[in-house]
Amino acid sequence: MNSLFWERAHGGLTHFPIAFIFAAAFFDALAFFWRRSTKRGEFSAIGYWLTMFAAIGAIGAVFSGLALNKWKFGGTGLVFVHHLFVWPAFGLILFLVSWRVFVGNKFSRRVFLVYLGLTFGACGLIGAAGFVGGEMLLGQETPTSPSVLVTRADALPGKHLFLMNCAHCHGDDARGDEGPDLHNLHKSDARIHQVIIGGIKGEMPSFAKKLNETDVRALIEYLHTLKT
Repeated sequence: MNSLFWERAHGGLTHFPIAFIFAAAFFDALAFFWRRSTKRGEFSAIGYWLTMFAAIGAIGAVFSGLALNKWKFGGTGLVFVHHLFVWPAFGLILFLVSWRVFVGNKFSRRVFLVYLGLTFGACGLIGAAGFVGGEMLLGQETPTSPSVLVTRADALPGKHLFLMNCAHCHGDDARGDEGPDLHNLHKSDARIHQVIIGGIKGEMPSFAKKLNETDVRALIEYLHTLKT
């Protein structure tokens, strides 16, 4: 399975834990504040199952994210920032599920308040992770000139590949760091392909073992959007 598959899978799967944990926090808050309501037990039960679904969704999102990141737990640039929120959020959601499995819905009011605070903390962390993930994909404006044939949608997979594989040398904005500025490249697709696959001795490693042909095409499409 290539990176484009995992790009799409991760993009879809990340919505589930975010939606479920926010919904769980909402219903658990209803159960906490409306403790005298006849529906308190129903609210708490809904919060219980939504937390379970959030954990299942988080496992899928993390697995697809690791596959997309070539099974690396860290990263650089925005990927690193994204993971600063992802791992605490994932760990906290699993902790909440374990707590809920062993305790069920039988909380004292004080303990329930602590649990609810941790749930809202998980919401904040996973929301921040989602925001940074969105910035990695959508944060850079692409040119609107009619002469630019590659659309933003076309460039999204390539941008993510760039952030995962190239940003540590060329910078998150591709304006250069250890490597050169990649804006306004005046090179043919064939030459760019050759450099990506073969590398440049003493300057740039080969990505032949990390990127397949679909990945390279997506990366080239992204590079075409880098105009000043």
